[in-house]
Amino acid sequence: MRYTDLIFDLYGTLVDIHTEENAAVWEKTALYFGFYGAHYTGDALKSAFEAALRAREAKAGQSYECFPDIPFEQIMTELFVARGVTENADALGVNAAQLFRIQSIEYLRLYPHALEALARLREKGYRLWLLSNAQRVFTAYELRHLGLGDQLDGIYISSDYQCRKPDIRFFRALLEEQGLNPAACLMIGNDRATDVAGAQAAGLATLYMHTNLTPDHQAEADPALHPLKAPEGCRHFEYEGFDWQELAELLCEDQREDASMQDHDLVRVRELIPEVLVDLRYAGPDNFTGQTIYTFHDAYLRRGTAMKLAAAQSRLRQMGLQLKIWDAFRPVSAQFRLWEVCPNSTYVANPHKGFSSHSRGNAVDVTLADAQGRELPMPTEFDCFSSLANRDYSDVKDPGAARNAKLLEDVMTESGFKPYFDEWWHYSDTVVYDPETREDLPL
Repeated sequence: MRYTDLIFDLYGTLVDIHTEENAAVWEKTALYFGFYGAHYTGDALKSAFEAALRAREAKAGQSYECFPDIPFEQIMTELFVARGVTENADALGVNAAQLFRIQSIEYLRLYPHALEALARLREKGYRLWLLSNAQRVFTAYELRHLGLGDQLDGIYISSDYQCRKPDIRFFRALLEEQGLNPAACLMIGNDRATDVAGAQAAGLATLYMHTNLTPDHQAEADPALHPLKAPEGCRHFEYEGFDWQELAELLCEDQREDASMQDHDLVRVRELIPEVLVDLRYAGPDNFTGQTIYTFHDAYLRRGTAMKLAAAQSRLRQMGLQLKIWDAFRPVSAQFRLWEVCPNSTYVANPHKGFSSHSRGNAVDVTLADAQGRELPMPTEFDCFSSLANRDYSDVKDPGAARNAKLLEDVMTESGFKPYFDEWWHYSDTVVYDPETREDLPL
């Protein structure tokens, strides 16, 4: 399948909601506080709440990449305590938060066919997850009211993690706790800044829905990125509106088209990552042997490995960078030729003792390039057989080169690859495939 897991935003994606947190709501909430001896006016309660929120966000470390989310009920509890009400303060904080929310809701409803769409997607084999910027004290009950909880494999609410989208920590919480492969996940949301940007930074494919709750300043969906029109290998799609009947059909169709593909299938990398740069060094004499080792010029990998590489490329794209492939799948015959030239098992796998990860199609030699395709400085050239090429970067004279190599290592590791210590460019999939021994492949 193209994707195994669908990750949904909630409000503006599955649920249509309108709230008005006006003066009347604050005044009635203040009345509730007063019933228990914590006396505020509506304006005073609002001001105290906002001040407490700012203080907690500052303490949590609000920054351009850190987006804390403070549990609403904790601040309500703090405001009871500030007026000397300590008995049952936690329970009173929860009740005050829920009372505030209920009063503020003008309407709360599912988008048409959303529930049926989730049921259908589950029937087709997708796993469904919720990743919502929300407060559990509100949202858990709203999910129950709307009947959504039973259709989801897991629910992740930002207040539980005290960080919110686009904070990558929130995305990683889901990915790491559930053991999800980012390359096989599609994030569906209605906000470019939080849902899309955060998901792409985490290596996920994205589907942007432009709905009535999308922030006004964000652009409408690009028709060229509609799921039916997006180019082959695209990992970002856009859809105008909230027709979940049509969206479910598109997602189910996508799964049917990919059903015949398996992770162990050998695929051309540029079919999945059209923009990836490819310069296969062993397809010509520009390598340490000075010989042409194989004659094809496209990079091939196991599909599961290529999907992980797509996740790495997606992460790097957010930084204005891209991958450049120097070597990928390597036929067994090519491995024997390399061993003849360099019979050193530190740098070339001995084919007489087993198969190279390159011959399994789950290893890739890569470097970083900028948006214009220019290679970034690295500790050494490709296939430099010296200690400078290993991952102890302390002896690298250019600090920028060491940082670039470490950045590549971090991105590849986060995307599901295992680095080889003696070669900064070499990465193997954490999943091991059987060797590809056929020599008549149509490469």
